[in-house]
Amino acid sequence: MLAFWGLAVIAFIWVTLYPDAVYTFLGQSTVLEIEKMYNPTGTVQTETRAPDKDILMFGVYIYNNIGIAFQMFAGGVLLCFGAVFFLLFNSFYFGAIGAHIVNVGFEKTFFSFVITHGSFELTAIIIASAAGCQIGYALLNPSQFTRSYAMKKAAQTALPLIVGAFVMLVLAAFIEAFWSPRAIAHEIKFVVGTVCWTYVIYRLYRGMRYGT
Repeated sequence: MLAFWGLAVIAFIWVTLYPDAVYTFLGQSTVLEIEKMYNPTGTVQTETRAPDKDILMFGVYIYNNIGIAFQMFAGGVLLCFGAVFFLLFNSFYFGAIGAHIVNVGFEKTFFSFVITHGSFELTAIIIASAAGCQIGYALLNPSQFTRSYAMKKAAQTALPLIVGAFVMLVLAAFIEAFWSPRAIAHEIKFVVGTVCWTYVIYRLYRGMRYGT
């Protein structure tokens, strides 16, 4: 979590101070598309989206989120390097986008859209990366065990993390499809998002302190 959020803050500060640095992470067409989405007059939040479109986007978000998490988990087998690479790439990407949106003045639309589902989605991605690194570290340092046995033990430890990350990603996809795009007052979305972040942080704290 320190790696993800620390590098996201670095990217955020970098692009805030040097706006053209966003093109280090994103192509011009991608930047323009993001600006179009999060423009207050854009299409990311609407009152008129049909229910079948919500269901379609729910499936798209699940596919995308789980694909990223699987990349991170599977990348851990490459002696941790794959998991770390995807984690840091997404960290810089998120920080750069956030800074660029602030630079162009669309921050209310952007942060009110991502704050609620982001609490589950971003945390789940970090957990998936950590689970992958557990397996990669077992290969690097099997201790007194054979590498195959050490990897098996690490996989048993990592399995609950992956299951938990999967549940969080499904929940994040549901929120992103059915709540985030609704044209509701920004203040309400910030309150709901704060509640979700508080809950996620509490569960992480409780898990580290009490193992539950």
